[in-house]
Amino acid sequence: MYDFDELIDRQGTNSVKYGVGKMMYPGLPEGFIPMWIADMDFACPQPVLDAMKARLDRRILGYSMILDPEYFAALAGWMADRHGWKADPALSLFSSGVVPALEVAVRMLTGPADGVLLNTPAYHPFDDAIKKNGRTPVYSRLVCENGRYEVDWADFEQKAKDPSVTLYFLCNPHNPTGRVWSKEELVRIGEICFANNVFVVSDEIHFDFIRAGVQHTVFASLFPGEKRIITCTAPSKTFNLAGNQLSNIFFADPALQQQWQASQVLGQPNPLSIEACKAAYSQCGDWVDELNDYLDENFRHFARRLQKELPGVKFTIPESTYLAWVDVSGTGLTRQELALRLVREGLQVEFEDEFVDNGAGHIRMNLACPRATVDRAVDAMVRAMGPAAKPGTPRVQLGDTLPDVAVDTPFEAGLPLSQVVGGKPTMLVFLRYSGCPLCQLDMHELAAGYDAIRAAGGQAVVVLQSDPQKLAGELGGPAALPYTILCDPEKKLYERLAVWPAASQMELMGPGLMEKMAQVEARGIRHGDYEGDEMQLPAAFAVDGQLRVTWAHYGQGLADTPTPAEIAARLKA
Repeated sequence: MYDFDELIDRQGTNSVKYGVGKMMYPGLPEGFIPMWIADMDFACPQPVLDAMKARLDRRILGYSMILDPEYFAALAGWMADRHGWKADPALSLFSSGVVPALEVAVRMLTGPADGVLLNTPAYHPFDDAIKKNGRTPVYSRLVCENGRYEVDWADFEQKAKDPSVTLYFLCNPHNPTGRVWSKEELVRIGEICFANNVFVVSDEIHFDFIRAGVQHTVFASLFPGEKRIITCTAPSKTFNLAGNQLSNIFFADPALQQQWQASQVLGQPNPLSIEACKAAYSQCGDWVDELNDYLDENFRHFARRLQKELPGVKFTIPESTYLAWVDVSGTGLTRQELALRLVREGLQVEFEDEFVDNGAGHIRMNLACPRATVDRAVDAMVRAMGPAAKPGTPRVQLGDTLPDVAVDTPFEAGLPLSQVVGGKPTMLVFLRYSGCPLCQLDMHELAAGYDAIRAAGGQAVVVLQSDPQKLAGELGGPAALPYTILCDPEKKLYERLAVWPAASQMELMGPGLMEKMAQVEARGIRHGDYEGDEMQLPAAFAVDGQLRVTWAHYGQGLADTPTPAEIAARLKA
């Protein structure tokens, strides 16, 4: 009945999924494939659109609240018919989203010294909601056996017993792994939490996306007399209505609901959202059934192609969600190199460090899209990491010997690297280019603290992506600085030593950047000419007189460079 193969143009719609990609990953080409944020590329069901249009025909969109008995009947009916849960809509409240509700829960249910328990890998806004409100996240790692994630019960119980832990964020079904927790697992989770007076907030936003033959259980349905439960639901994921900003939060404790409502922290719904939710839950069950059938085949198709074309990649079809949690550790690529390759091939995904902890070697991909888009994504993956892809340059490690390649200074060309090192302990510092304010600060600091490096019996060499003739004119002569500069505008040495650029602006930021930018501003340093790669990350390698590496460091952001004192200590050691 429904055309989920339709390709819908989302350009010019202020779409976060399509519009923000190039801000995050400037290297993405035109026509890139965004498979990151949990936002489907399917049209909303027609009854929902019709209901919103009908509400527009009423011509006034004033302040609104949920007063319509049909809304509550639709809400209760969906929970009973789809999930076997006799939810009381009178104990529900509007929220602009599940994440805002999590933040309110942290503030309302915990104190400043409290810990909040969550399983990892985790949807990062869980972690953000805890930290932004001054609480301490407590991580219990899930254990993966043959692609299936399980609770580490001993660890979970130990952490739940900590008196400082007063709240647990349950993700049911789990994001990003796609696990649907069994009744037995949920009962055990509840027994552990409630025995230790740990309140449970259960995010069940993905509960309508269930693979054929799998049964989801609402956590609250297993503890009908327990008041220490909040259940977070929303039509946003199910019907592709995230922009409508409406979630339904269910309480087990009427007193807590009244306290929550009295705080007026979650605002009011817009009138179109109310009508959309009512229509979705009362008229669109067959649409969801057919959507799940389509998603099931998307996952099977994706799994078949990976198994055939990328044997180094491991993937288990999830029990729920439309998100693929893919193990790419077998490719041998670092997170940074993988990101760079995928971006260059026009595929935007989410990486291990975007899921708090315990996600090493994984990416998350959104398969809620036409099958043709899934095929384009797999094609990009094969180009980036398949057998025909160029093997990745291994990163420099302790004990390696650097190649004695020809290098250029601003004043001499084609010098052997061994001649530049000259038998001395040397720190090679890879920066961006001479006009970069942060690089100017690093170079000034290096010159100011160079006596410590001399005293350690060593020297520093700075590598830049600057044009040697231009830099020669700026410096005036070889004696302008106490250290040598190598110019590599074509990035040959950078690539030879796997000093990759960042794949995203977020990765470029890194720790300490704001503090370093403040120093730049305080010193009045201004940006010079742009050269090289604006996304370039720094690196530093200490070598002995024979080019053998005694220390190797790849920067985790623009500010991650060694100080003169650190250089002196490394060379002296």
